[in-house]
Amino acid sequence: MLMGAGGVGGGEEEWTTPGTYSWTVPADVTSISAVVIGAGAGATKYWGGGGGGGLAVTNNMPVTPGSTLTIKVGTGGPRELTTVYRVAGTSSEITGMQSGYCQASGAGMGRYMGYGGSAGSSSGNGSRHYSGANTPASGIEGTSWYVAYGAGGGAAGYSANGGTGQGGCGGNGSSEEYTGTGTGGGGVGIYGEGTSGANGNARTGPWQKGTAMPGGGGGSGGQSAANSVAPVNCTQTNCYSYYSPVTYGYGAHGGGTMSLSNQSWYPDGGNYGGGGGAGLNFAYNYWTSPLYSSNQGWGPPPTGSGAGGAVAIMWPGDSRSY
Repeated sequence: MLMGAGGVGGGEEEWTTPGTYSWTVPADVTSISAVVIGAGAGATKYWGGGGGGGLAVTNNMPVTPGSTLTIKVGTGGPRELTTVYRVAGTSSEITGMQSGYCQASGAGMGRYMGYGGSAGSSSGNGSRHYSGANTPASGIEGTSWYVAYGAGGGAAGYSANGGTGQGGCGGNGSSEEYTGTGTGGGGVGIYGEGTSGANGNARTGPWQKGTAMPGGGGGSGGQSAANSVAPVNCTQTNCYSYYSPVTYGYGAHGGGTMSLSNQSWYPDGGNYGGGGGAGLNFAYNYWTSPLYSSNQGWGPPPTGSGAGGAVAIMWPGDSRSY
C-alpha cells in the first residue's frame, strides 16, 4: 500500500514507456521511495508462454538535491514466430543514488519452461524484491509424457512472487491442453500493494470444447490479460481427431488460411510485466477470441508479447513508502 501520500512538498513521477530517461532530483528532496517492475517475456508459437517480470522496492533512499538519476524501463519480449526459444524481457532499474540502487529483472528466455524475472535487488530501509512467475505446466491431450507451458506468467507482487495469489502479484494465464496454447499473464500496478490477480486455468484433465480461458488477473491495480475461449464449433472432417503431440498434420480444429499478421488480437501479457501467452501458428484452428466476437473467422491462434516494465518514484522517502 502507498503510505503517506500527499503532504507539503511531496510528489511522484512515473515512467511506463520502455526506454532510458534522466530525472533531476527536486530541490530540498533528500530521500525517495521507488518501485521498479521488470518486463515480461514474449511467447512462442510452439506451446511456449513467457514468464512474468520481477519487482523491487526501495524506501527512504538518500539522494542529493539537484543530482541526476538514470531511469531504465524494461522492454517486453516480442512474440517469437520462428524458433522455440522465447525472447526475454529486459530489466528496469534506477541508478545514480548516493549509495544504493533498485533493479528488477525481466523474464528470461527458455526452450521449454519460460522463466520469470528473478527477484532483482534493491537497498534502503524496507527494501524488498520478488520474482515473476515461471510459465505453469499443463499436459497436451491429457498425457503425462508431453508437457506444454502455454500460459503466460504473472508479474511479481509487492510481497510475494508472481502467480502465487499473494502480495498483490499478477496471476498466471490459462492454457488449452490439445494445442498447448494459452492466454497472457497479468501485470502489476505501480501505486503500492493491492489485491492479487487471479490465476487462469492450466488444464491437465479432460478437454471440453468451449472451456473458458481467462487471462491472468492484474495485481495491485495492474492490467489483466485478455480472455479467450477454447475452440467451440467445427465443420471440417478432422474435427476433434487429436494426436499428441500436436503437429502440422494432426490436432486440427478445422481448416483456414488467415494470416497471423492480419489478426488484431493477441494474448499479450498485462501491464506491467505480464508474460505473453503461447500460440500455435502451424496448426490451423477454429479459435474464439475477442477478435471473433460471434465464433466467426478461421485462423491459427495468435502468439502474445510480454508487457513492458515500469518505474515509479515518490518523495519524501522518509515519510512516504511502498
